[in-house]
Amino acid sequence: MEDRVKEERVVCTCMDITGQDVEKALLEGPRTLYELQEKTKAGTGCGECQEEVTRLLEASKEKHFPEP
Repeated sequence: MEDRVKEERVVCTCMDITGQDVEKALLEGPRTLYELQEKTKAGTGCGECQEEVTRLLEASKEKHFPEP
């Protein structure tokens, strides 16, 4: 349950993007921060959340597309 709460937490307050939004976007194609920003606009306002958004993006990639 704790992971789910973390995923639903707003990570980009400027664009109102949650961790769940980041994960959902990843499943639709973006694999880099730039591609994710193009799709969701996360981290394009003040930029304070870019580190957290990148961490969530990498964690979601590991979760859904683990390297052998």
